[in-house]
Amino acid sequence: MMNQLRDNAKIFLWIVIVAFLGTIVFAWGAQSMGGGGSAPDIIAVVEGDEISYTQIGVMWRNRLQELTEKGIRVTSDVERKEKLKILDDVINRRLQLKYAQQLNMKASDEEVAESIRNISVFREENGSFSRERYYTILQSQRISPKAFEEDQARSIILAKLGNHLYSLIKNTENELKDYYLKRHRQLKTEFVYFNYLDFKDEISISNDRISNYYSINRKDYEKPERVNASHILIFADASPTSPTGLTEEGAEKLANEVLAKAKAGEDFAELAGQYSQDPGSKDSGGELGWFERGMMIREFEDAAFALKKGEVSDVIKSQFGYHIIKTHDKDEGFRPTFEKVKDQIREELIKQEGLKTAEQKAETFLYEINNGASFAEAAKNAGVMPVVTKFFGPEEELKNIESPDFQNKIFDLNTGDISQATPGQNGYYVFKIMDAKPAKFNESDFADKHTELDERLKNIKFQQIYEDLTTSLRAKADVRVIEDNLF
Repeated sequence: MMNQLRDNAKIFLWIVIVAFLGTIVFAWGAQSMGGGGSAPDIIAVVEGDEISYTQIGVMWRNRLQELTEKGIRVTSDVERKEKLKILDDVINRRLQLKYAQQLNMKASDEEVAESIRNISVFREENGSFSRERYYTILQSQRISPKAFEEDQARSIILAKLGNHLYSLIKNTENELKDYYLKRHRQLKTEFVYFNYLDFKDEISISNDRISNYYSINRKDYEKPERVNASHILIFADASPTSPTGLTEEGAEKLANEVLAKAKAGEDFAELAGQYSQDPGSKDSGGELGWFERGMMIREFEDAAFALKKGEVSDVIKSQFGYHIIKTHDKDEGFRPTFEKVKDQIREELIKQEGLKTAEQKAETFLYEINNGASFAEAAKNAGVMPVVTKFFGPEEELKNIESPDFQNKIFDLNTGDISQATPGQNGYYVFKIMDAKPAKFNESDFADKHTELDERLKNIKFQQIYEDLTTSLRAKADVRVIEDNLF
């Protein structure tokens, strides 16, 4: 039952995403929304194509929920700004799509079909695409297959436009050298940290939720049975180029002779070094280390797990040849009861909820800054204290920052820029670049990092090129926005 609930939750989340993206990027009419009635108010006209309020309604409801979850109070001013942003996105995507079509970019029926087949929510448990599941899910969301497939086609066309723009990007050596110097500056930053431990006591997890989590994830707390063993492998190879020339009968005979030596007390590791034909373990005395059930072939596994600690098996025949196994140690594993792990699960769930809340607080902090608040003002409103760092390099660890990847994210920023929410061990950071010291050029290091720098700089340029294209298309287009109908 709980697995079914999880699957339904995933489907619901996916449908929300599809509805959001489908509306913002591809919607050309309200046919996929179902229903009927009078025509909705027109809020914009783009090159003669009308955009209705109905077409942005799904997006606005999603955005409203997102803002509410982040703790942002949705005033009339906030609503106006957000709706205008949504409308801008719709207009921009339409212009991008028109431009792509002018470049003769198309999506074939096979490309659309392949795209849909690759959407996991439409697949059965065995991974195969289910047409029945496809139609059922679309019908449950009042989305017609035709409209959905047209949306998929448009998404493919826009992806082709993005790939085309990216293919045109070239970096000169001087640009790459300048970018290398930027990535190797020393930075001084100011940051705030939204640590879930600071509000951990506010989070309550019910016993039912803990019990449900345990039921679903029980195996994560089990320690499987395992053994530590060595083996000697002997196999037949009577070909002219074989170093042994053993026939099947000869291989079995040799295996039994080696077994007798092992049973008589001769050193197993030395026997493996002398006789084993397994190149992966021969030089280490036949050692295989620890392994669990399911990691070895069945015959070998059954024999190894049946042995007591220190015992040597009889000759075991498998598809690979004849094995002699010695078990050095055994771990029986365990299956914990709910009572033994419930406190551990509670802490894990508290951390999960805490990290979600910390991320929401960080996003609210950034939202305030994006809407005019200073770094200090937003920090005061959030109840966090800004911390100023010393100057540090791109590979230097700072004791008071527990985020292994934060340098990688902030060294592309310029002085005065503010980072996105950056994950840490127990929460999220937001950084502001206060100052920078120039780096010295290192020819050898530059050569080693050339490919990485080239890719990173292309990605940065791609974002700017896409923005510039959109701005250009918008400036040339016949666009009329009717704001009064938007509110």
